[in-house]
Amino acid sequence: MFDAHYVPTGDVLADLRRAGAGIARHIDADPDPPRRAMALGLTYPAVLSGFNRVYRRWVDHMAAAICTDPSAQEERFRAQVLAAATMGLVDATCREWIRAGPDATFEPLWERGFDVLVPPVSGVR
Repeated sequence: MFDAHYVPTGDVLADLRRAGAGIARHIDADPDPPRRAMALGLTYPAVLSGFNRVYRRWVDHMAAAICTDPSAQEERFRAQVLAAATMGLVDATCREWIRAGPDATFEPLWERGFDVLVPPVSGVR
């Protein structure tokens, strides 16, 4: 899913796209379990606490993928904010993926959503 030895490029959008594409490939590799889990979470709000734990792990993975200086508090905060915003995109993509039906693949929806996100955050350094 994520390369543990990945070094951020400094191009935040490229690094976020790479991290999100890793999530998309992970989902597309075996879509039935995440599709069932997401459908349950959307149907039964009590299930969402488990999703929140998974969500936080993904935010941490993405933040690590874009953090250029883990020793700097401000850089860690910046990476967490950008990763959480990107996970908002993942959440919206998941909802669209469920609505699109069983033949939909996740990665093209992710790319479409990322293209929506890029213009508002294109000035991010």
